[in-house]
Amino acid sequence: ITSCRKGKRFFFLTFAARGDHIINMALAFKPTTKFKIALIVKNMLNWEYTARPGLFQAPRNYQLQLSYLF
Repeated sequence: ITSCRKGKRFFFLTFAARGDHIINMALAFKPTTKFKIALIVKNMLNWEYTARPGLFQAPRNYQLQLSYLF
């Protein structure tokens, strides 16, 4: 059983095969061989979803990642 919240109402889905589709994105740029910049967006559509009833997952999340190899 999974559930998702739309607006102020809760809809409980009883079909295990009907899951939520969460979209994550990563965009990276590597100006040199040792330096990398990445923009990471998790849950792009900002769905409120649960792995199990009552346990809501994180909302949309932005990350900027800078990497340098020594």
